[in-house]
Amino acid sequence: MRRYFRAYPAISSRQQGADRLVYTEDDLRKVLWQAVDPKFEGERPSTIRLAADIYLTKPIELGAYQYNVTIDGGRRFLIGEGDAFSGSYLFGLPDGTIEDISFIGCTFKSITAPNIFKGTALTVFNDLQMLECHIEVTGGGLIFTGAITFNNAEIHFDNNPWSIGAGLTFVGVVRFGPYVYQIQNTRTVFSRTSIGVGCGTPTPSTSLDVDGGLRVRPDSITLSGTDPVIDTADRSFFDITIDATANGYIQMTTGHPGQIVVLKFETVSGTAQLHDVTGATFPLADIHVNKNHKNKVPSSHELVTFIYGGGEWSEMARSENT
Repeated sequence: MRRYFRAYPAISSRQQGADRLVYTEDDLRKVLWQAVDPKFEGERPSTIRLAADIYLTKPIELGAYQYNVTIDGGRRFLIGEGDAFSGSYLFGLPDGTIEDISFIGCTFKSITAPNIFKGTALTVFNDLQMLECHIEVTGGGLIFTGAITFNNAEIHFDNNPWSIGAGLTFVGVVRFGPYVYQIQNTRTVFSRTSIGVGCGTPTPSTSLDVDGGLRVRPDSITLSGTDPVIDTADRSFFDITIDATANGYIQMTTGHPGQIVVLKFETVSGTAQLHDVTGATFPLADIHVNKNHKNKVPSSHELVTFIYGGGEWSEMARSENT
C-alpha cells in the first residue's frame, strides 16, 4: 500500500513540538494522550498532522478532557478500520465533558463499524469541529450514536452518506455537500437544500418553507410636510404616524417586482391623502389604490397592503379598523 509523507521545513523546536506528524495508530493514540496527560512535561501538541492513512485495530477512547487539538488529514489521509479492527465505532466519547477537538480534511473509513463516534446520555461535547471531511462507508450508519449533548458544534462533510445521529441534543451547524442545516436543541432553525430555504424545517418543499411563526418587523416612521414619502427600500411593514403638518399626497419609492408592503396608520393628525399617484408631477413610483378609496385620508389604525409590479404599487387589501 502506498503511503504519503510530509516533511517539515526548518522551523523552531517549539513549533515542531506543537505540530506533530503521526504515521500509525500508535502514534495517534500517543499524541492524543500527550495533549491531556497531566504528567506530560513537554510541548503539548496543538496540531496533529496525519502523514499516512491511520488504520485502527480497535476504537480510540477519548477522555473527559479539554484537548485543544486539531487533527489535520490534509484532505488526503484517512482514519479507519484496519484488517484486524474489532468494534462498532471508531471513537468513543466519555461520560462527562469533552472539549475542543477539530478534524480538518479527514476521511473516516468504515467497513463494518456502523458509527464514527459513540457516546452516552452523560456525554457533553463542547466545541467540536469537523470541517471539509469525508466518509467512506460500506454500509449505512450514524456519525454519532448515543444521546450526546453537543454545544457549539460545526460539522461539514463533502458528501452525505449517513445520518448525523438520533436522540442528540445538538446546537450548531451541519453541512452535507451543498445542504446546510442550523440546528438548535435538536430543532432545525435554518436549512438550505436543492429545493429551497427552510425556516424551522430540514426539508423545505418550496423556495421558502416556514414551519412556525413568521414575524415581519415594522419600521416606525412619521410623515410630515407636503407630499410625504415612504421609503420602501428595505422594509415590508411600516408603523406610520401622520402628523399635523402632513398634506398633499403620500408617495412611495420604487420597489422590487413582487415586493409586498403593508402600511399601518397608527395615528393620523394631518390631511395627507393615500390616492392614485401617477405622472411627472410625482416622479417616484406610481400608486394605484382601490377605486372605492380614492382621495382618502387614512384613518387611525387603518391598514393597507400593496404589491409592486409593472413599475407601480397596486393595492391588494385594506382593513379600516377602529
